[in-house]
Amino acid sequence: MSSVTKLTHFLTKLDPQKSIYRQVFLNYLKVYSEPQVILDPQLLNNFFSFIINYPYWQTQTRQLGESVQQDLDKFLKETNTSLVSSEIMFPHLHQLVSLDFNQDFEFLLRQKEEPSLDSGDRQKVTLISESQGLIATLRKGGGLEIRVFNRLARIHDGKLTLWGPVTDLKYTMDLELVADQIQIIECPMTTSACFKITEQGCQGVLVRSHLLQKFENLTLGHLHQHSELFYGLKRIERHYINPHSDPYYKDLVVQMERLEHLLSQNHPEGRRLAPSLIQKSKAALKNIFPNDKLLTILVTNVEFSLISAVQASQNQESWINHSKV
Repeated sequence: MSSVTKLTHFLTKLDPQKSIYRQVFLNYLKVYSEPQVILDPQLLNNFFSFIINYPYWQTQTRQLGESVQQDLDKFLKETNTSLVSSEIMFPHLHQLVSLDFNQDFEFLLRQKEEPSLDSGDRQKVTLISESQGLIATLRKGGGLEIRVFNRLARIHDGKLTLWGPVTDLKYTMDLELVADQIQIIECPMTTSACFKITEQGCQGVLVRSHLLQKFENLTLGHLHQHSELFYGLKRIERHYINPHSDPYYKDLVVQMERLEHLLSQNHPEGRRLAPSLIQKSKAALKNIFPNDKLLTILVTNVEFSLISAVQASQNQESWINHSKV
């Protein structure tokens, strides 16, 4: 049996720069797979299911599938390893289908996870945008699994199924990301993050473009230190986590309420903290909690209180200056 490490070494020797198909396959293995994982059809299927979500590869299915298949055959021959090729979803052997109707998309979303459901598990399907749907699976034994899919399916042997998720997250019973497990989330601007939560914080990689090029190493004490990743995660979480139970939301509300009190007392600390905290709250309203009533009211009240506090301070300075004259 062969591992991901052996395959990556083999592909590197073939000079991946000479083939974009080999290059993207190698990039995927380096970022989205554990080095010690045993090579099997599921690993190949995970790659094809993920990469085919990029529009570029939807126009290159034949070239991508044939190139990877050729490299794989060379590797298997050299290492005297065998795989059941019939179990591998080479994209050039599958017809791509874009799902225009919500009822079809929702049906396939429910069908996608059914084989993995145990008695007592609960599942919820939500259309989160015009192009994506979310499956939330609450396990009977505890824990929540979140997967986000595009409206892209494949036909093979007369069966219609969705391609793989662009976001794949795993939570504990306390709705914290499971430690030491690969978490994948789609980010804006054709980027994707693959990371783990460890004792040291967040460790991972941010990749960009259809080639999955490494864009940035993630070495963070906490997710909120990287705004793109943090906002991307929170935008997804608002579909299955009540904002009022979100620690970030609760902390932001407390800070804004305290700021409003400081400004009402014309405290200089309030005027000092106001600009950055107002900006932080507006960013949260735009990127994480759109149209949240409480946060909207707090931002409005704090901005009004800031104007009043500044005017009061200016009037006081004017009176002092006038008295000195």
